[in-house]
Amino acid sequence: TFVQTGLYARTRHPAYGGLLIMAVGWALWRGSGLHLVLTAVLTLYIHAKARREEAYLMELFPGYREHRARTKHMIPGIY
Repeated sequence: TFVQTGLYARTRHPAYGGLLIMAVGWALWRGSGLHLVLTAVLTLYIHAKARREEAYLMELFPGYREHRARTKHMIPGIY
C-alpha cells in the first residue's frame, strides 16, 4: 500500500517540493540568474520524473487516482 498520512496526506511528492523550494531559495540568496535558470531546468526534470512515477503508481494501486485528485503535486496548498 502507498502512504496517505503525514505530509503525504497533503502532497504527493514532498521531497521533490522541498528540493525545489531549497533550489529557489538558493538562487534568490545568491542573486544569480544562472542559478534561477538551473532551478527551472531542475523543476522540469523533477516534474517529468514525478509524472512517470505517478503513471506507475496508478497502475499499481487502484486508489492512487483518488489520492492524486485530492492532494497537491509537490507543495501543500500551492502546487
